[in-house]
Amino acid sequence: MAVLAAVTLVTAGVAIVYLYPSLSGTNGLSSTESSETTGASSTTLLPTTSLINSTFTTYSTSSVSTTSETISSPASGGWQEWAVLNATLGYNKTQEYIHDAWNYTYNVVQTATNGPTVFISDYISMIGPLRVTGNWTTGYVLNYTRLSSLNVTAQYTPGSAYYPIVFFSAHNSTGITEPIQFNPAQQKAISIAVTSRTAENFTQHYPTFVDDAWVFPSTNSTFGGDYLVWIFQTNGPRILGVFVNVSSGQVVSTYDDTRAVTSCFSNGACFTSPWGA
Repeated sequence: MAVLAAVTLVTAGVAIVYLYPSLSGTNGLSSTESSETTGASSTTLLPTTSLINSTFTTYSTSSVSTTSETISSPASGGWQEWAVLNATLGYNKTQEYIHDAWNYTYNVVQTATNGPTVFISDYISMIGPLRVTGNWTTGYVLNYTRLSSLNVTAQYTPGSAYYPIVFFSAHNSTGITEPIQFNPAQQKAISIAVTSRTAENFTQHYPTFVDDAWVFPSTNSTFGGDYLVWIFQTNGPRILGVFVNVSSGQVVSTYDDTRAVTSCFSNGACFTSPWGA
């Protein structure tokens, strides 16, 4: 089963500003193995004073948790990590990959110097978009259609307000598939959950699939012994949790959740996975 961390968004008391234009549709390369490399680019010179929406993701087997991170100190070379992310994640070629990804992670590393000028690489890994076939009675097949690894390198010269992109490379391979099957007891709980008014409203608004259904620990004073059914949005971060008492055939409670993860810097720049969450 897919696992996740349900995360609250952190803004550090500062409004998030999204300046990079939205893209529509699924972009990037095909899921067959391929690669792409480009050298210096003069088309992307993003000032460090602009902020864009970008992402990072981690996963956890815990059902409900909260994750946040605040970063403030500059790197030893004088460059700011948030500004590197602003340039590398907002770069148009990067956007073609991450805009519709199921999730992605980044890792920013200073990789070279040339006098006072430094070069910082952002190593980005991503999975998806996600395509789902089947249903909860016969079983699902989750197809994470593409795996990609990017190296997006920015240049920084002390005193400059710009982080131009000087190198881009991409390596792509076929995505992975994940089957999900439910036993009769789980199917009983799901059948109750999906016919609730809240679930029907949720599934009418978004393409969805049932990610999991399991018995809540009996030690829980409120929902002990009830089933928790997770309904995921296929093309976004939304989750609907439905507690079901199978014995009574009733929905006990529902709640809205998200698989989005956000990292914020002290100046208010926030980076969220998936893109646009």
